Amino acid sequence: MQTLYTERPANFSQISPFVSEQIEEINESILINRKIFFYDTCSFRYHSNFKNDEQKILTDYFKSADAAIFITRCILMELASISGELNEEYVAFFRLLSENGIRIFVLDEEKVFNILSECFSDRVRINDYLTWAVRMLNKPVSTIRELLENDVTLYKLIIEGKNHDSSSIYQRFFRALRSAKEQGDNLGEEILSIVIQILSHLPGTADGKYCLITDDRNAAGQVATQIINTGRQHAGARIIIYSTPKLVQTIYNLRDGITENNMIKMLSVVFGSNVRVSGLKEYDFEIDYDISLAAADLARLIMKPNGIKIVF
Repeated sequence: MQTLYTERPANFSQISPFVSEQIEEINESILINRKIFFYDTCSFRYHSNFKNDEQKILTDYFKSADAAIFITRCILMELASISGELNEEYVAFFRLLSENGIRIFVLDEEKVFNILSECFSDRVRINDYLTWAVRMLNKPVSTIRELLENDVTLYKLIIEGKNHDSSSIYQRFFRALRSAKEQGDNLGEEILSIVIQILSHLPGTADGKYCLITDDRNAAGQVATQIINTGRQHAGARIIIYSTPKLVQTIYNLRDGITENNMIKMLSVVFGSNVRVSGLKEYDFEIDYDISLAAADLARLIMKPNGIKIVF
């Protein structure tokens, strides 16, 4: 049975008190919040299933980091993909974040144009950022490539850079992508990668301001591929990619009230009994991309000085 996606979950009213879609408030958050965390679908699902103590650790970390949470429209579609509604645990997680003072925004991807328009008056330049971000994905098989190959007009606008003085290119592109969303594709991750990459070029953006939380190696690879293809001389501010294990280690290193038992519980929700990470152990000279061990063993390595540096 084909999955039907909706841009606005049927029970959106249950989270509307906790989130904002207003571009003015989004612009304000980008200006004043020290960190912006974009959630991928899988990690949001995992974190919404944490127990109360572990969720409190997360919210305390977000508060201490002066962070806002951004959910793109496509990710919201994926969260509601099974029934057209957001599950109760997702609604509860939105409520918990909001009640703990963390601002949450649902971002229509095309509004990135409006965000950049606050800094750049040149529409050509704003549209060039979109073209560059899409080109740098450079994937032979993807929903985006298929869409562009089947839509001559969009191909000319996005890839060839034609008519870049238009103010509607972002809208046409992202709405077309969401309409093409299918079960099992990587569209949410591809769009996240494009959005974060473009926002990293806002003037004055500090390295590490924009962060992606994902436990999907493919999603992490999307962002990494763009960064590598772009090259340091043309890149924006540096982006941080957090898997749940990397986030757990970050929180532990801040001595932010996380115990060994908390870490084991958080890791087990994501991985079950066996955790897979990429990182450097004490005597490694290069990154091991396939470290596999029990959640309890990883927790002990995190607590051990120089035990492990988790990359993903």
